[in-house]
Amino acid sequence: NKKPGAKNPFPTEETGISAKFEPVYLYALMKKRLTKVFGSQLTGEEYTILPGHLPLNVVLKSGSTLFGKLQSQTEKKIEIADNRFHKHTLDIDDIDMIVYDYPSTF
Repeated sequence: NKKPGAKNPFPTEETGISAKFEPVYLYALMKKRLTKVFGSQLTGEEYTILPGHLPLNVVLKSGSTLFGKLQSQTEKKIEIADNRFHKHTLDIDDIDMIVYDYPSTF
């Protein structure tokens, strides 16, 4: 069921890593551009400034996870808005880590 002129996404030549693995598994080996910021990195003189335009996964020390975009950040609290636009104000001391994904530039 190939269209005329359609390009095969899995080249048949076997060089480099494709010689060792099936083409389907090549996608599983690619790593995402995930950035992990621990709660301790959000305080102090040289604290990390979180991106406001990217969705964040906030993992609390209690084990709960919140997902949303950053609304504000201070040295003691952050505020995120979830997909329903509910705002959640979180103490930095309650945050275990924040994980976000930088989109690819290509």
